[in-house]
Amino acid sequence: MQRDEYEQWKTSDDMAKCYIMATISDVLQQQHEGMESATDIMMSLEDMFAIKSRMTKREAVTAFMNLKMKPG
Repeated sequence: MQRDEYEQWKTSDDMAKCYIMATISDVLQQQHEGMESATDIMMSLEDMFAIKSRMTKREAVTAFMNLKMKPG
């Protein structure tokens, strides 16, 4: 039973890796080619791009907070 579950997980993981690799740039594909699982790829991508995302979110919130309502 455990072997069947592992095989099912492995098939799903391989499909996820294919989807991820198909949607990222060639440069990122080369950097992530040898990774074992989709989780490894996603964690690496998050490490690479999460800081920019947080900064963008902070800038958006700051800009929103600095908006002034129009009278009326």
